[in-house]
Amino acid sequence: MHVEPILLLIAPLYLLHSGPETLLLLQTLALSLSGIPLLLLGLRCLPDLPLVAAAFVAAYLATPEILGEALWDFHAVALATPLLLLALWAMDVQRYRWFAVAAVLATLCKEEVALSLIPLGFFIAFWQGHPRLGMSVSLLSLAWVALCFLVVVPHFNAHTAGANTFWYRYGWLGNSPDMALQHVLSQPTLLLAPLEDPTRRDYLAVLLRIGGGLGLFAPALWLSALPDIVINALSTHQEQYSGFYQYNAMILSYLVVDALSGTAAAYHASRRVESGVLPEGMCW
Repeated sequence: MHVEPILLLIAPLYLLHSGPETLLLLQTLALSLSGIPLLLLGLRCLPDLPLVAAAFVAAYLATPEILGEALWDFHAVALATPLLLLALWAMDVQRYRWFAVAAVLATLCKEEVALSLIPLGFFIAFWQGHPRLGMSVSLLSLAWVALCFLVVVPHFNAHTAGANTFWYRYGWLGNSPDMALQHVLSQPTLLLAPLEDPTRRDYLAVLLRIGGGLGLFAPALWLSALPDIVINALSTHQEQYSGFYQYNAMILSYLVVDALSGTAAAYHASRRVESGVLPEGMCW
């Protein structure tokens, strides 16, 4: 159903206890510990306001999105949330070995996680001034996504419509991904059709409100969250655009850091920094 090689790394934990409790405990601990890299990012972005950084962590741990991940069974993709937060912190402090480890592990959690890393590669290349590293991240992420969607998933779903177990959720676009692409290219407005549904509009509003909507002041990370937002909004599976469950695992990581960066940008702008240069960090 999914490409989740991270399960190979989790499997040895069953030597300690062979049962679902092991998975649920691992998931809960991982989601809880994800507040640490977020706090470190907050202290870098808002060194003068440590309590605000701590408040962001508290708000993050209370969001419906992370509660949905924690309460609704075990899903490997839930582990992508802390791993992506760790990767974002490592990228900010330019510890690229840590970034590589966290990013690779995150991509092993589900087939589309690497989609979100493609924009991050461009950020490393053009914003942080490491073009070779950044383009390598983008190209390797793209290659992994292509391998998953064009080789692995079709191989195990050869007799399924669209060669994907979940394509039925997007069947309104076409009977197969190829047909859907043709329809979208000939009628681009098809992608706006879901916005006619008030439930989907409410879902987008919920995402916009993560972090109090402060991500609007530094919206760069929306580019990384966008692939999964589109995947959820276009689906006919209501749970995907409910704002709950595991479907927001990647989105939450990017949007909460985006809100933190937006808060820092707004704060420093209000201070009218004479140099016009924001402090080092993800205050984009």
